[in-house]
Amino acid sequence: MKIFKTKKILQKFHFLFKKKQILNLKSGFTLVEILVVTSIIIMLSSMLLANYELGNYRLSLDRALHKLVQDIRRAEEMAMSSNTRFQGCSPGLPQGYGVYFDLDNSTSTYILFADCTGSGKHDLQSVTVETMSIEEGIFLNAFLWPPGYRQLSIVFKPPDPTVCIVDCISGGDRASINLASKSGLQGTVSLNKRGLIEILQ
Repeated sequence: MKIFKTKKILQKFHFLFKKKQILNLKSGFTLVEILVVTSIIIMLSSMLLANYELGNYRLSLDRALHKLVQDIRRAEEMAMSSNTRFQGCSPGLPQGYGVYFDLDNSTSTYILFADCTGSGKHDLQSVTVETMSIEEGIFLNAFLWPPGYRQLSIVFKPPDPTVCIVDCISGGDRASINLASKSGLQGTVSLNKRGLIEILQ
């Protein structure tokens, strides 16, 4: 009886040992499975890299649009505070502050300036407060409004401030400044006579 039980126990262990060997042989990957997984990883990586560059241009454009809005707001705040710290105008204080764009001269910069004469536009008597650079890869594309213009002044005159677009005499009621990226993405900053600034994409 003991011999019979021992034989059965050995047979069970022998069966388990054979099963373990079979499992070890089937636990690896075949060459086809490895190639399929590798090709899927390569396709996903290439799609990610293509979208990564486009995403970078989108972020750059968004940053440039928001910076432009901040700079226009900065000119408005300087006009409202009747900024006496800037003494570049002679004689007296500036009559307003503004932002000047010149597509013929530079599509990568614009100027924050003091309006010394009160003309409501950038002219020979205007004094540059700061030259602003647009982020690399982004450029001034066009003025969607007023159409046909290559230069644009936006001036804020204290104390309210009054908004002068183009100039204070024949000025327009709104301005739309279009920025574009090298990849073709575009965004627009729009401003009206009431001083409302918004980003349109």
